[in-house]
Amino acid sequence: MSKIQLSHVALLVPSVRKAADYLRKFDFQIGKEEEFEGEGTREIYVEGHKPNSLLLMEPLAKGPYHRALHKRGPGVHHIAIDVLNLELYLESIASSGWLLHPMSIKTIKEAHTAYLARPGFPALIEVHGRK
Repeated sequence: MSKIQLSHVALLVPSVRKAADYLRKFDFQIGKEEEFEGEGTREIYVEGHKPNSLLLMEPLAKGPYHRALHKRGPGVHHIAIDVLNLELYLESIASSGWLLHPMSIKTIKEAHTAYLARPGFPALIEVHGRK
């Protein structure tokens, strides 16, 4: 893996089933539907003819995804990247204007994942530490 690699782009949509059905017409490979109770989402990965994925996310319960959909409408929720060393990557962008989202305190410990936000940018950057 190179230093930084795109993992997926997540779209927040009112219905993952309707979005997947629409994309199916264009011969995209539609993954299986999964529900994540802890996240409060229903999700489907869509993979085309490239190694990166599109993640469709539908909020199922009140929470951050539900608020984001109602505040901003359907669209890009986050762009996920993989990095070789999460801590070094976060140090390297310290003065870039990207801010560490508060939920990262928990997710760095539990899932080796950080979330970056920037005022005026309408999505998050999800950064995964990978080997």
